Amino acid sequence: EFIDGIKVNFFRPGKFGKLFDKGYLAKALEIRHILQLERPDVVYQRMGNSATWLLAMLAKPLGYRFVWACASDADLIYRLPEKEKKHGQRLAAYMRFGGIKRASTVIVQHSGQLTTLRKNLNREGKIVPNLHPVPDEIAEKPRDFITVLWIANFKPLKQPTVFIRLAKALSHRPDRKSVV
Repeated sequence: EFIDGIKVNFFRPGKFGKLFDKGYLAKALEIRHILQLERPDVVYQRMGNSATWLLAMLAKPLGYRFVWACASDADLIYRLPEKEKKHGQRLAAYMRFGGIKRASTVIVQHSGQLTTLRKNLNREGKIVPNLHPVPDEIAEKPRDFITVLWIANFKPLKQPTVFIRLAKALSHRPDRKSVV
């Protein structure tokens, strides 16, 4: 697929092994084949998972730079699942960190992520902030009615239930509206 004149190959996870690693390792040979055909100079991945390790391990033998970008603070927190969780999930956590450690370049979004990267992986990164600039001034609006808007991917990591609890707690107020 071409996006703005740039060829983009999306690696969609396979069905086999989803409980283990979301299915990326099941497609390792396909991913390697695409990389061999395309012969990229740079491979960019955003978000840590087992594909991070796979792409990092293929970088040197296939001769490309692997740039990994942090998608959220959770990508840099080394949390091994509790003992009752599957061993595959434990291995996937090791692989995520192993791939981040081996990346040619790591991009983070803010100084807090850079501090966590240094602390947890003992490596440097480059800060490339999100495209959400801090406004120069805050727009003033009447305070007689307040709308609280939550914008995010609807997934557990973003904790939508916290916003829902807040909305319920404010639902009795006629001067408040909560929107997802």
